Amino acid sequence: MGIEGLPVSNGDRERAEADFRRDNPNVRGRVTFAGWPSHWSVATSLLVSDDGKVWAQRVVDGDERQHWTEVDLQGPLRRHFILPERFSLRAIAGGKLYGVARDELDVQRVAILDRP
Repeated sequence: MGIEGLPVSNGDRERAEADFRRDNPNVRGRVTFAGWPSHWSVATSLLVSDDGKVWAQRVVDGDERQHWTEVDLQGPLRRHFILPERFSLRAIAGGKLYGVARDELDVQRVAILDRP
């Protein structure tokens, strides 16, 4: 998608081992994992729109808005969108973005936006 991944750190490896040990308390000795990737994906969510395009969400440090990239798997289309603050995308259909919006009291309501 033209977005560099996040490098895998020693802390990532330590957390993976700690998670494995928590789920497998009877395992003794050193635990190693073969085939570590060099980078983690920056995508945190994927949605597929009704027209077959894939939308990938990524987190941007310091920005609470949702950042999405729309990709057409059949062609070169790649468009980036930043959605309004306090809006969480759930589905894309019929030229609309469907999601949940939170008001200033954090009350959620269904929200529909025109597709950019």
